[in-house]
Amino acid sequence: MLQEVAGWIGGVVMLVAYVMVSTHRTPSDGATYQGMNVVGGILLTVSALHAGAFPNVGLNVFWIAAGLVTIGWNLRRRVQAAESFDDAEAATALGAWSSGETAESDRAA
Repeated sequence: MLQEVAGWIGGVVMLVAYVMVSTHRTPSDGATYQGMNVVGGILLTVSALHAGAFPNVGLNVFWIAAGLVTIGWNLRRRVQAAESFDDAEAATALGAWSSGETAESDRAA
């Protein structure tokens, strides 16, 4: 029962994330979207494992990995950019990413 509830919650989380990106409420490479995909993927994986739906498990493991890799790349990029700023500017740059904002340098790229 709990595994099924986890699956439904995971599906809703992923759908909300998709709607947020589609309506430009969050960027696709932002922490909010990627975090929601990771959480939704984990919950859907729990449900799929319980149901024995192994192709679904494989897809969701890939989905989780893609979200984690994107979060890692973005954090690395932000840390590298922050190394060229003073502490106050670095905190602002990292804070903007975690809130889902896109930095000016990201828009130009």
